[in-house]
Amino acid sequence: MGSRKSREYWKRRSERDKAEQVNRTEDYIRKKQQVFYREAREEILQEIEKLYRRFSDAENVTLAEAKRMIRGADFKKIDFKAMVSESLKLLGELKGKDQLPGDVAARMERRHMELEKKLTLYARRGEISYLELKCTEIDRILLGLYDRNQLSMYDFLKSEWEDGYYRQIFNTQQYMGFGKDFIRPNTRAVERAVLGRYDKKDYSKRLYEHCSHFSEDLRRNLTVGLIRGESLDKMAARIHKRMGVAESAARTLVRTESAYVIEQATMKAYEQCGIEWYEYLATLDGKTTPMCQELDGKHFKVEDAVPGENCPPMHPNCRSTTVCWFAQEEEKKAVTQRIAKDENGSYYQVPADMTYPQWEARYGMREFKYQGDGKLTDTIKRVADIQKVILPMGRKVRDALKDVTIRQEDRLRNGYSPGSRTIYLSTDATKDIIEHEIGHAVEEALFDKERVRELKRQFVSGLTIEDIRVLKGKNGKGKDIYVIKSPDLIDSYQGRIYAESREECVDAQGNIDVDRMEEFISVAFQYYHDCPWIMQRRYPEMYRLVKESVE
Repeated sequence: MGSRKSREYWKRRSERDKAEQVNRTEDYIRKKQQVFYREAREEILQEIEKLYRRFSDAENVTLAEAKRMIRGADFKKIDFKAMVSESLKLLGELKGKDQLPGDVAARMERRHMELEKKLTLYARRGEISYLELKCTEIDRILLGLYDRNQLSMYDFLKSEWEDGYYRQIFNTQQYMGFGKDFIRPNTRAVERAVLGRYDKKDYSKRLYEHCSHFSEDLRRNLTVGLIRGESLDKMAARIHKRMGVAESAARTLVRTESAYVIEQATMKAYEQCGIEWYEYLATLDGKTTPMCQELDGKHFKVEDAVPGENCPPMHPNCRSTTVCWFAQEEEKKAVTQRIAKDENGSYYQVPADMTYPQWEARYGMREFKYQGDGKLTDTIKRVADIQKVILPMGRKVRDALKDVTIRQEDRLRNGYSPGSRTIYLSTDATKDIIEHEIGHAVEEALFDKERVRELKRQFVSGLTIEDIRVLKGKNGKGKDIYVIKSPDLIDSYQGRIYAESREECVDAQGNIDVDRMEEFISVAFQYYHDCPWIMQRRYPEMYRLVKESVE
């Protein structure tokens, strides 16, 4: 394979990439998961405090006495429909937030239907204990906690798979000294990679198993605490400790699942580059398990890789990784020649001093041009954030963005310039803002102008100048903004009219000038990616226009 010095370099490089992946995971846990659990813990403790107010003076009560004392929930005052509505509202917000895989979305919906069924049974029964009521409230809080985890973890794991795949392709191509075109996985392929675990226990199923066990455990702790007559502070400490156990399990799940998707992305990249063998690399320190120590330095065929047997992760919190392996330098050359002979793609040299950002910009996954502020680290991070928004969009959208420049410009507000085909984004531009500005860019490339104009006319039919409200000095430069007042629009911004006066908002016949409604498609495009199922139900014509234009 070459000199020992060369082998050691590539091992260190693989270990460095693994360390960066571990750091990203810990950063995600700190910024996302800890926040979710802290908010849920506070909500649960508030519900327990309400429960304690029922019998705060009682001590050492029996289970029968405890049940009798909290039997007094005023059934007539319980709005079960509102509880169901709140649960379903959260489900709708989360399902519409990102394009989740169908299996995950269906699992989320099923759990909410189970909660609705439970509340319906209580309503039919005509009575409920105060303890049952509080436990049901806690179930709702826990369901929201794990729903948020479902959404957040999928987005994180998907991002990790993509990063691992492209980074390993770059590493392997640079190692061999040449590169070739490779398959850019579509959204469905990434879904299968994240959810298609060999043991059929993907992160989504495990999360809801955690939720069920946690719910049962909290109920048991509540009952035991009430029987013992524990004080509110003691009960809060008990619940706080149990939340810590649940949060620890979630952290372990994130670490293990992220390690799994990274190594699966690595194996996929090996296949793309024609690599047949890999070497197992364990992190050798005092924390390394005997099974990883035993596998360190051993070689396995890529086609025979099985997580938990000869490929990381071997166990929860596993830190091992792999590196491509050749028996001899001649074998590496043979792989290069075989790929060049069998494939019909284009080929290029990958110099030893080429950086990953340089490779990514020229050959990698980006399908748009980006102009940053000259700070390389910030540029790489910003490009990755934008790419996360663009990747789930259809191929037509991504093709339409190939001649679009996305430019970071702190001095300007977020916007789109059709003349230069440039999207301007501030450094704090959020996902919905990026989607919105992309909507402007793809409108002129993908949407039929007459069809758009006709739909606008349908939405403003019958409206006059009296239906236009003025927002005084709201455009950021002290000028007025004119907005159509209509419940048929997704939100008020979709009805903005670009004019210098109220009179300019209508044509000579007194009808709304639809050609001045420049936010109509960009807002619809944004909602299509954020809340497609809501949009399809409430605004079917608008949904159909966007879908048929961009898919």
